[in-house]
Amino acid sequence: MDGFIDETREGVTELRVHGVSGTPPSGILAHPHPRLVAGDGTTGFYRRWWEGGPPSGDHADVPGVRHREAYAWGNLTSGGRAIALWLLLLPFSLANLAYFMLPRPARARRLRHVTEAGQRLFALLLTGTLIGAVTRTAVDVIGWQCTAAGRACAAETAPSWVRWLAVMWGDEPSRRLAVTSLVPLLVVVLLWWLARRTWRRDENTLPPGGPATPVPAGGPAAAVPPAGGVPAPRAQADDAPPPSAAPGGGGAAVPAARTTSAAATSARVKGAPGTGVSTGPGSGAAGTGVRGSGVASGPGVSAGRASVAAGVGARAGGVAAGAGERAGGGLLLGRPRLWHGGAPVWRLRVVHVAFAVASIGVAVAAPFAGTAVGLVLTVANAAVLVVAAVLVTLPCIARRVDPHSGRRTPVLLDVACRALRVAAPVVFLATAGAALAGLPPGDGGTLAWQLPGVGIGAFQYALTVGLGTFLLITTFVLVRADRRSPPEPGSPSDGEPRAMMGMAAWFVLMVAVGSANVLALGLLFWTAAFFGVPGTAAEPGPRERALLIDDSAWWTAALVPLLAFGLLALTGVLWLMRKAAAARLAPELKAYYDQRDDAERVAAAWALAALTDRAGLVLGVLTAVGAAGSAVVAVLHWLGPFTPGGGVAGMLASAGSWTMVAAVAALVLVARRTYRDSRLRRAIGVLWDICTFWPRAIHPLAPPCYTERVVPELVSRVRRLAATDRDQVVLSGHSQGSVIAAAVVLQLDPATRARVRLLTHGSPLRRLYAAYFPAYFGPAGLAAVREAVTWCNLYRLSDPIGGPAFRRVDPLAGGRPDGVDRFCWDPRRPGPGEPLPETRWHTAYWLDPLYDEALDSLITVTPAV
Repeated sequence: MDGFIDETREGVTELRVHGVSGTPPSGILAHPHPRLVAGDGTTGFYRRWWEGGPPSGDHADVPGVRHREAYAWGNLTSGGRAIALWLLLLPFSLANLAYFMLPRPARARRLRHVTEAGQRLFALLLTGTLIGAVTRTAVDVIGWQCTAAGRACAAETAPSWVRWLAVMWGDEPSRRLAVTSLVPLLVVVLLWWLARRTWRRDENTLPPGGPATPVPAGGPAAAVPPAGGVPAPRAQADDAPPPSAAPGGGGAAVPAARTTSAAATSARVKGAPGTGVSTGPGSGAAGTGVRGSGVASGPGVSAGRASVAAGVGARAGGVAAGAGERAGGGLLLGRPRLWHGGAPVWRLRVVHVAFAVASIGVAVAAPFAGTAVGLVLTVANAAVLVVAAVLVTLPCIARRVDPHSGRRTPVLLDVACRALRVAAPVVFLATAGAALAGLPPGDGGTLAWQLPGVGIGAFQYALTVGLGTFLLITTFVLVRADRRSPPEPGSPSDGEPRAMMGMAAWFVLMVAVGSANVLALGLLFWTAAFFGVPGTAAEPGPRERALLIDDSAWWTAALVPLLAFGLLALTGVLWLMRKAAAARLAPELKAYYDQRDDAERVAAAWALAALTDRAGLVLGVLTAVGAAGSAVVAVLHWLGPFTPGGGVAGMLASAGSWTMVAAVAALVLVARRTYRDSRLRRAIGVLWDICTFWPRAIHPLAPPCYTERVVPELVSRVRRLAATDRDQVVLSGHSQGSVIAAAVVLQLDPATRARVRLLTHGSPLRRLYAAYFPAYFGPAGLAAVREAVTWCNLYRLSDPIGGPAFRRVDPLAGGRPDGVDRFCWDPRRPGPGEPLPETRWHTAYWLDPLYDEALDSLITVTPAV
């Protein structure tokens, strides 16, 4: 085609990785004409197309010399219309986040395994909560109550699509239940289909070829990266479990002969005057960043101190692995198994789907448990529930193995999962068939106003409460054990406080169950209000229009106004905190912004951005209020001193029920608009950019993890772009892209890693990820990234998301620069008589003059022209 585009791979490549909200390639490249050079429409690598022919300038694309390339992955989280359905799966995503927030001290390994088993069981109960809400709505409220003879749906004003059940089978409850049970069954099938489809499309990706091994404590020998392009998704004929040792994962390739000194030093080195790279010992074998070889020393950039032969994070002869990270060798974030989860995801998906299907079967069979057939069907469905609950607690069911390691899960576990996959639908079909044929009512079966049960719902509630308490205790013990573990020597963040005192895993898990209950009860109350009048069993009077809901649901609804009041109070507290912080900052900024009220305006912006550090406070207070309130209402419901049908309790319960109905209605409207509006999909995609960075470790029905595709693709591309010692890749990550880039760096083999430089900006690595995921991005993890590659991090105090990776080095904080972090003024300091420039907050780091300066200082190899 006309124009010019550089598709060569040799030389220096600036590879940009965007952050949240799916920034388009034109925005990443800061160029109006991007063109796809590798990948596909979902994820792809783009370069600039120049309409007028080969360009000129300092940062123009020159074949074989330098290139600017963008990796766009946003379509994985904001491109498809199915994202509208993901809004309903937020509790599942939060459960996965909680797993990765869990402390992992080496001295409490067994307790951690027990806690992880409890988390998996809790995730299973979350599935039961949401599917149970649909089941109660369809089977109880509509199938049992509303369509019974003489009830609300039997009236002529009722919708015809439910009235026919009352007309045909008003006195035959089993047949009504059989038909209405298809609604939750369809929801389960939809969840299964989405989970399976997204896994096959986005997560089941072949990593770079060659036997991959995790980074051992001593570091692998230098490896020669294999040739190969961007991996393609691996196709499978059916929903069979992937073999545990199938090819996959990213990591070190087959060890080959080490690079000789002559070959390593053959690359010409470029020194940028005054802005060079400070290097550490032992990097001469890589041919980059050698002291006294022409590279100047300057601020803002830190080079890797370990030699190529030592591998990532080598410190005094070993990987800087923190407590709890040494099992299996290497850092947790550097293990290929983290992005290789096909087999465990399949097993967990089987268990969750079987549990959901069996819970529907219990609701259909339990009202007829007084008969022989009903009892047999109830016991059979309950047995499936028990087997699923037992299987999900086994450690090996979710265990990931490194690709090519030869390790496999026990054969009996796969056999049990296959058997469960067959047993659950067979038992349900038998239940639905018997109910459709007509089951005789048990004792008082057709006379009960509400759906009779066998206590499984109450048992599940009690199990949820007990399990939440158990996880609170074990998480606290793990946090204490983690604090007693000896700190890593030389870690720059030793003793740094963690988010929510290290208890973030438990708090997020409680938020997951809270949001699941809001969705569940909102759907229940909305349905009851649509077809009739929501009521309680204690209310007197005629019940032709009344659709009864358990007192426990009303008590839970009464908590919603209290949480709303708590949120308003916290908002006021945060506003006061922001005002006080701005007042403290303004005098300090007067020396830098001395015109008119510039200092006050900048101080207000910086104080607003600093409120992100208070997110743990908001989350902790609201969760504590919710947990304490749940305990109180559980006691009130159990003791029964009064009902939520009147007085202050009744007023709060009524207000809470309508609030949850409004929340569900708003969610439906947002989902509908999200399905049609691509801009709204990008906005909603920000949530999933954060939540779905982590793999589906404990909940297989959560939205898909994009990094299981993104990390292998980037590893493969970097290997191709940095194939020789004359090539160099500057991996430039903004916001969430910086987190992806850090994960990619630790997955590269040592030979490729020696040719890679890291430039991050607006990075939440320390501010959010190190605080909430310390086992992966804590002091040892960030130190390993710093030791592995030359790294520069740009940050602003106006940025509510990004921050320094190690320590603040801005004028207000003082202190000695650590060689990684560089402070960027925002707004830019105006000259005399100039107006205050616009605040850029979290955006446009690529347009900051310091970005080009940092980029030039990172480039140390001059390719042959």
